[in-house]
Amino acid sequence: MKKFILASVMMAAILAAPTPTFAAEKAEKKTEKKTEGKKNSFVGTVKAIDKEKMTLTLGGKENDRQFQITSDTRFTKGGKPAVIEDVKEGEKITGSYKDVDGKLNLVNVYIGGKDAKKEK
Repeated sequence: MKKFILASVMMAAILAAPTPTFAAEKAEKKTEKKTEGKKNSFVGTVKAIDKEKMTLTLGGKENDRQFQITSDTRFTKGGKPAVIEDVKEGEKITGSYKDVDGKLNLVNVYIGGKDAKKEK
C-alpha cells in the first residue's frame, strides 16, 4: 500500500511540474510575431548616412542602430516632403520603421522631429 501511495505521489509531482522549455519557446515566438513587420517608432541623432548602401545610422548612448532606406521610405521636413539629401549628420530625426527579417526598414523619417516648426 505504501508503494502505491508513493508511486501515486511521484506521478502527480511529475505531471504537475511545469515545462519551462515549451513556455520559453512559446513566449519567444509570440514576441517575434508581435514585432515582425510591425511599425516601431524611433528618436535619435543621425550619426552617418550611406547613400550608396542606402543606410542611415543613429547614434545611441550604448549602441548605434543602422536602418535601411527603401523605396517606400518617406522623408518629411517642416511638414513638407523631403529627400534623403535633406538629412544631415548630427541632425535630430524621428519616425517609424518595420523589422523585416532582422533588417530595420525605415517607413517615415521626420527631419528635425515630427513636431518641428513648419516653414511658412
